[in-house]
This record gives sequence, C-alpha cells and structure tokens, in this order.
Amino acid sequence: MFVSIVGLGLAGLALALLSGCQTYSSSQTLPSGRYLEHPPQYIPPSAPFPLPRELAAQEAAPACKGCAASVPIPSGRTEKPRQQKSVLVKGGDLEDFAVKADGMTFNNFCLAEVPADRHGELPLLKVKGCYRNRTSQQVAFSLVVVGLDEAEEPLWACSIPGNTPGKDVGCLQEVAMSVPPGALKRTASLRFRANVVPSDDPAIRAGSPSTSTSVAPAPTSARR
Repeated sequence: MFVSIVGLGLAGLALALLSGCQTYSSSQTLPSGRYLEHPPQYIPPSAPFPLPRELAAQEAAPACKGCAASVPIPSGRTEKPRQQKSVLVKGGDLEDFAVKADGMTFNNFCLAEVPADRHGELPLLKVKGCYRNRTSQQVAFSLVVVGLDEAEEPLWACSIPGNTPGKDVGCLQEVAMSVPPGALKRTASLRFRANVVPSDDPAIRAGSPSTSTSVAPAPTSARR
C-alpha cells in the first residue's frame, strides 16, 4: 500500500517536471523551472470597429454617385428640402444683422433681461424680432437663437416657429425664458439657425394675418 502511494507521488512529480507547472511556496505562487522553454503566445489586437464589412459599406456610401436621387420624395411635394442656415454674429453687431433663408428675412432683433419680480426667482430674457416673406408662397419657419459666451459655450437658447403667407411682413412672437442673473451681459455672440419649408395649412391665405407661436426654451445653466 505504501509503495503504491509513493509510486503515484513520484509519477505526479515527474509529470509536473516534464510538463511545467506553478509551485506554491511560502505564500507565493512561483513558476516552474522550465517556464522559459514555453513557446511565446501572441494575441493580435482587435480591430477598432468589430464589423469591418459594415464599416466599409458605410464609408463607401457617401461616395456613391446618384445616391441622392435614390432618396424617396414624399408624395404631394415637389419642392427640394430646404437647407438650414446657421449664422454667428457678435452681440454688438445685432442691430444691423439679418438672417436670410429661402426667401425669408429675419431682422430687427432685440434682447432684454427683465429682473425677477419675486425674491428667489430667475430673471427673464426676452427675444423679439421681425420677419419678411419675400416669396409668393406661404411657408412655415422655425428660428433658433442660441446665446454664447466668450468661449462660444451656450448660455441660453430659444426656438420661434411660425407660419406666414406670401409677401407678408410681421413681428415674431416674443419669447421669454428664465436665465441666470447677468446672462445677457455675458452673451458675447449669438448663433441663428433658420429652417423654412412650404406650408400647406389651409388656414393661411394671402392677406390673412400671420401667426407665430413661441415654444418653451431649452434648459439653461449658469457656467461656474
């Protein structure tokens, strides 16, 4: 019995010495004496994008000739999609500034910061302006105004949508939003983006008063 146990122990020791293993001694895990003879292992780095075929198809898509013609156009509309216009203007040049986009002109902008009526409330920043539809077509528009600081980081933002018949002139709906105190003073420049599309609203007829509706402004945050 003792001989068989000793034989099994010696066989296991011989197998470990031949194959190489780890040893545990004095609370340490140490490699065997033959670890330098092990063949090196190399694992190639994975690709930055795990789907190379899909990536190749996406990169080739913008270079495809005639891709724009393959985009379906909604029924009942023959107009090409209108492109948005983004313009940056300094705060001191706002008086003589105008945004022109697809036959629409937005100008005469006026900004004012009104102090809060009650203690603990934030002041209101009011944005006013005018528009002119130089075309004979009724359109719907959306004007986005973003106030930027010296580092061109956004301080506040608002959106003014509306509808107007052809050859119409009017005032934009006044927009008021809560801003941190002194936001207007820290506004060094403004970015305007206008989007104009044909409107099929039957309520808008030539000669009828234009409408402009204000929406809730984007959340504002004070820079610290």
